[in-house]
Amino acid sequence: MPIHLNLTCSLANLAQEVELPATVRQQLGYMLFNEHLPLSLSDSRGRMCYVNQAFCHLSGYRRDELLGRSYRILRSGLHSPNVFRTLWETLSAGASWHGQLANRSKNGQLFHLQLHIFPFFDSEGEIGYAAIGSDITSLIRQRQSAVQAQLRSAKLLDQIIEDGPVPTFVLDLSHTITHWNRAC
Repeated sequence: MPIHLNLTCSLANLAQEVELPATVRQQLGYMLFNEHLPLSLSDSRGRMCYVNQAFCHLSGYRRDELLGRSYRILRSGLHSPNVFRTLWETLSAGASWHGQLANRSKNGQLFHLQLHIFPFFDSEGEIGYAAIGSDITSLIRQRQSAVQAQLRSAKLLDQIIEDGPVPTFVLDLSHTITHWNRAC
């Protein structure tokens, strides 16, 4: 179910709900919701009405280039239309969506976010969506590098076995020969 927030696309309103001294609220709010965690708010049609500094930094767009625009501006082309259909069906049903999305920045670079998107009602009763994420670009790149290194190692091992002078063969779990080298 969507939660009710007294929110008019302003993080200041969110920060005022926390029972902390104003100076602590300001510092925490600024650090978390501006510098570190990409955050965006959109209307019911998915047009951005708020983006924070972290979101702008990752996307490479200025705030004024994003406000009023659809998230399609960030589409990487790496996801099937079904991913977005499922995302919107989940949100339209009043549930939160969690997942990873690859996005494309203004300069064409990919960036990856682990996202939590949830519906909310603003102070006028209109539904909107909040997306808060974690930048996982470096993690994704590390995984891709590890997979590429494994593939290179496997290819090198295959080449060593194939070109080796010793007869070598590979058995699967049912003891069927699946590969052998020239020396066999």
